[in-house]
Amino acid sequence: MSSICIIPARGGSKRLPGKNLHPLGGKPLLSHTIDAAADSGCFDEIVVSSDDKDILALAQTHGVGIDVRSPEMAADTIRAVEVVYEFLERKLPGNNWDTVAMCLPTCPFRIKEDVKAAMDIFHGNKDRCPRLVGVKHAGSPQLALRALENHVAEMREPEAYRKTTRSQDMDTYYVPNGSIYVSTVENYMEARTFFGNPLLYHVMPDERSFDIDYEYQMVIAESMMGYLKAKANG
Repeated sequence: MSSICIIPARGGSKRLPGKNLHPLGGKPLLSHTIDAAADSGCFDEIVVSSDDKDILALAQTHGVGIDVRSPEMAADTIRAVEVVYEFLERKLPGNNWDTVAMCLPTCPFRIKEDVKAAMDIFHGNKDRCPRLVGVKHAGSPQLALRALENHVAEMREPEAYRKTTRSQDMDTYYVPNGSIYVSTVENYMEARTFFGNPLLYHVMPDERSFDIDYEYQMVIAESMMGYLKAKANG
């Protein structure tokens, strides 16, 4: 049995140019994800997929594998799950990976313990469910408002408002946080996604689930980095 972790890190980013190489806490954003995956000791192989030579060069300094992404697979419309599928389809001949994981570089606060905990849950339960995602609390989606037109909205679940608006009294929901996605290779090649019902999940605290897409979030993340370091040091 063998496992591979794929880290998709495209060079282009319209919302935050150069995002994956942007410094955070004294090292590039991408480095935080590579380090968490490598330090977890969960993977036989770690591969960074990119179309950017500087990103690929950074990955090599970490001692992980690289995969040069074609221009077609680096387009804005290509989803990360498509990158994983194309990689596996191309590389599976001659490889015996049993498990595939994906970690997104936009979730830099995950730690090796999060990766290990998720993989432990997966390996302990994959016979009854072949997929897992890292998640964070989703708030109260029952209270969501659906936007219509001209500043008019409608309640998604009117009954929820009639009962209570206290989040403590509502069912708990989670959303993926980008930290880790896992599947058996067999299931992934059939489904072409990490999602499906049912799903295994690993819950992470909000401060380690922070996801970066915009410049203002990078500013917040820099502050959070200092906070988390101080918290870790007691």
